[in-house]
Amino acid sequence: MPELQLIGPELTEALRRAERTTAAWMRRVRESTRPLDVFEEAVELRSTCGYRLCGRIWIPRTGSGPRPALVWLGDGASGVADALDPDAPMTAPEAARAGWAVIAIDLAGRGDSTGEDDFGGPEHADDVACAVRHLGERADVDRNRVGIVGLGLGAPVGIAAAAAGAPVSFVLDWEGPVDRETLLSVHPDAALGVDDAVWWSDRDTLGQIGRLSCGYVRLQSEDDHRNPEELRHAQRALFAARWQTASPQGFWFQINHHPRGEAPARPQWLPPGRFAAGRALRRKLKRLANDRRRVSAT
Repeated sequence: MPELQLIGPELTEALRRAERTTAAWMRRVRESTRPLDVFEEAVELRSTCGYRLCGRIWIPRTGSGPRPALVWLGDGASGVADALDPDAPMTAPEAARAGWAVIAIDLAGRGDSTGEDDFGGPEHADDVACAVRHLGERADVDRNRVGIVGLGLGAPVGIAAAAAGAPVSFVLDWEGPVDRETLLSVHPDAALGVDDAVWWSDRDTLGQIGRLSCGYVRLQSEDDHRNPEELRHAQRALFAARWQTASPQGFWFQINHHPRGEAPARPQWLPPGRFAAGRALRRKLKRLANDRRRVSAT
């Protein structure tokens, strides 16, 4: 049991709210006194089936030459609004300030994009793949250094896109739900309770991890931000990744700051809270900036 839980659930939740409020306030103060040196532009993409996908891209104003890039999937609907969420441990513009080109899009049927909401299924995975391809076509982006960041509920969609073949070098998963049990525990009233094995097979993150041909990084604190006291889903993800190591496709995985490929029985979990999560994200992205997609010889 995480130590934070020992002080009682009501006080624990009050401390979480206080930290989120403090983190958001500090972010606003920091940005007002030291604005992010980032260029922002609106983008409009077309999905494979023709839906209009609206989004934004953030590019650092400093530096030159092709740079690494990210598709940013925030915790929630995973669109532009979530990429700017002040309560998040890190925002898309903050990642751009660290040297990345970052794109966030409203998935089909959400935000300003057209189409039907696919609830994280194949259509949404294709939307993410379209954003990856858009980054790869830009002259200011290194197409072999494109990754996906999924925060919370954004992680399953990013993993599905990579599993379906989106050309990325890694997927970074911060405390994302990995199976039906976890998804329903955080969204009991959502349209995710469909009792259909085929429907769920397209949204089963554990199964998708087994199809990855890129890096998979899981960042997990001892006090999950959506499932307090619940770490079984993170351990299931680690188990699924461990059994993927025999793949000849160059897959690798990492849990927190353990060495790549290490699957400890008792992982060293991150400290709880948004501040610790932000530090972990910045540290991991700095390391991942030099990771390149493995391209098969033709």
